[in-house]
Amino acid sequence: MNFLQDFFKKRRHKQSETYIHTDLANAVTLIVERRKDNQLVSEVNEFLEGDIPSHFNYNTPVFYFSRYISTPDYETLFYIDQVKRYNYPIIIGEDSRDILTSHQALKRNLVKLPVIVGESRNGNGIIQYKRVADLNSQQGKQFNQVELLNGKSLLDLHHYLSKKLFPGNVLIADESEWVSRNSRGELTSLYEKMLALLIVHGIMLEIYEPDETGFLQEIVIPAMKKTEERFGHKPFIAKLEQKPGPKIANFNSYPKTVLKHITDFNEMK
Repeated sequence: MNFLQDFFKKRRHKQSETYIHTDLANAVTLIVERRKDNQLVSEVNEFLEGDIPSHFNYNTPVFYFSRYISTPDYETLFYIDQVKRYNYPIIIGEDSRDILTSHQALKRNLVKLPVIVGESRNGNGIIQYKRVADLNSQQGKQFNQVELLNGKSLLDLHHYLSKKLFPGNVLIADESEWVSRNSRGELTSLYEKMLALLIVHGIMLEIYEPDETGFLQEIVIPAMKKTEERFGHKPFIAKLEQKPGPKIANFNSYPKTVLKHITDFNEMK
């Protein structure tokens, strides 16, 4: 990629992010006001045919973070730290029926965890990979069917790690049945359903990397524009704050303490 291509790619990405994101503090203020609009709430519920996931159906707005399965990597820990000051429910949505493949880095990380075990002389984090399952034999399976090297469940391991590293007020919600009912595999349609939840029910935190610009342009932005036209309001997606530091070159890596917890999990009967 030459200089001009790189420049225009970064500019397109920044323009996409500017359209997608709402400042978190503003989103918190605005969603409280929107929830007082009974007509708007009814329009959202009617569009979703009353199919509001229970973890969105609170008396208050919720914070929402969506990943394949819940896991305490640095990015998820940053999300929790960013929203904890607001005293609203903190949700991590997962899809346990999604498929493990070797082609997606975030999925690979779930079976070969990149753990920051130290710091080099130049201040960079030293990564050690902890393999907990055989990717070759397990890929193609749903996450809730993936077995570890010791025969235990991959899902159980990551839930155990989440419980150890998350505060007690974080709710892990399996959304697989809701996804299946609402256009699994049809991404634009599924995003329209999910984004409708972000009109009055919750605020999602997310960050998109420059190599995801195509996905933003083809799926996310068209779904957001349709949602905005449908309800007269933009869905609430706030930018996830990543905290750069010399030890964290990979925000989807894990703190060193997970190694002890993995050992403890393996020794449980």
